[in-house]
Amino acid sequence: GAQPRRGHFSKNRLKTVIEGLRRYLHFLHPRHWYIELLFLSGVIAAILGTVGAYWDIGRHFDIGRDTFWAPPHLMIYGSIVVMTIFFGLNLMLAITHDLPHKQHALFIFILFGLAALGLQYLSAPLDELWHRSYGIDVQIFSPPHLLLIAGSILGGLAVAMIVKYHTLHERKKFLLEKLLIPTFLGFALVGMILILAEGEFPTLPPWHPVQNRPEWVYPFFSITAASIVFVISKFLSNLQHSALFTFITYTGLRMLPVEFNSIIGMQSVPILPPFLMFFLILSILTDTIFTKLRTEG
Repeated sequence: GAQPRRGHFSKNRLKTVIEGLRRYLHFLHPRHWYIELLFLSGVIAAILGTVGAYWDIGRHFDIGRDTFWAPPHLMIYGSIVVMTIFFGLNLMLAITHDLPHKQHALFIFILFGLAALGLQYLSAPLDELWHRSYGIDVQIFSPPHLLLIAGSILGGLAVAMIVKYHTLHERKKFLLEKLLIPTFLGFALVGMILILAEGEFPTLPPWHPVQNRPEWVYPFFSITAASIVFVISKFLSNLQHSALFTFITYTGLRMLPVEFNSIIGMQSVPILPPFLMFFLILSILTDTIFTKLRTEG
């Protein structure tokens, strides 16, 4: 048979490439575009924030507090910058496509995420002012630190609600969407337990105020927080094993500071929660109970 001309072949290939780009650009419509960005920005921010926080606590025990521009602080606020870029792009596209009127609820979730970021940025000058007024802070339980952690948790919840909105209003479902909600809930659980993170360091000094904290507080608070987050995952996600995946995400993220502090040669290395196996059993029970309830319902 006759061979196709080279120019004709090149035009067909060019048309194929253009059509592929057009489909990809269509995927960047506000109904779709943030799925990949959510995954990338959220995971990067969670890793930076968690590793930076445990690095900062360890440095306080090893060398004391230094300047605001210490590397762990830059890592923590770098995580906020990453999410700021994401929510900023989200807001720009929302305004461009008139989401305040067309998809009002989604626009509110975007604003909620920006407000959570605002709390985190506000914690920086307040933390510096706090230290100048009251000296070196030896524990996490200070208003600026709690404000930073609260902003991080609320930001994670905002992202989870944005994904939930997408899964409710779009016909096409992506596996990534199903995984994103328990993923960010696992990140939120890390942030919740971070409030009591000093007790996870074997190098906790004898004079530290946390030494006077009742022993039951840390496991009780952690197990209660995990129970609540696992149940929330069942309401927000239609993934069959969402609670188990939330546990896996929590464990994976929580292991990173252990490795990081060890690799850089710090004396203060956090341990994993001793009741981690209880978390696993709790997540499996939550999945099993909700599956049974939905089947009977």
